Amino acid sequence: MNWYKKAQWGSGGLRGEWWFRDGRADFADQDIGDDGHASMAIESARHEISDYYYALLKEHKKELSQMGLDETGSSPSSSRYRGDDAEHIRESYKNLIDHASEHGSDVDDRILNELVAKYGSECIDAALREDANAARMWGLKQGWIRVHGNNLEIWQLNNSVLRDIVNGLWDAYEESISAETKFNIEIASSRQTYFGIPLEVLESQDVGAIRAYKD
Repeated sequence: MNWYKKAQWGSGGLRGEWWFRDGRADFADQDIGDDGHASMAIESARHEISDYYYALLKEHKKELSQMGLDETGSSPSSSRYRGDDAEHIRESYKNLIDHASEHGSDVDDRILNELVAKYGSECIDAALREDANAARMWGLKQGWIRVHGNNLEIWQLNNSVLRDIVNGLWDAYEESISAETKFNIEIASSRQTYFGIPLEVLESQDVGAIRAYKD
């Protein structure tokens, strides 16, 4: 990712798309790299539910066997599954839906309901349905910061988020950022927006000072 940290000014602002996670900047521009905001959140959601999902399948091993599936949701003749393969979860769940429908079973609904109860609908819609908006919302609710150049999207405004923003900005842009750089923040949970926040105000990590820029 170091090659992109050399990004300079363009159209009056900073270029680049990122997820800031725990103060680290992860490049998320799918037009240039391999992964975008949604795909990165989808993969993370799948890893999040992986252990519990396969534990639920094992609980219903007998029903799955009657439908021609093994305890990973695969056909016994398939060698597709690997324990570290997050992509398999969506394929497995699709098999589960199809086979349950053919055999008049509701096991797919029972498993889905347990997953939603534990992780929430956004996480499950991201992991199993590849819903890009659900993936974005789930990422934000984890405390991630969605970045498009000078535009920052967060779930809620607090000192911890401001600290991660500042650390992420320096990780992403290094010398390309200056004291004159200004940023916009959108709070997804309340739909509040803040415009033209100077870097020095962000660096103060003062929530009250940020609120002075509310639209």
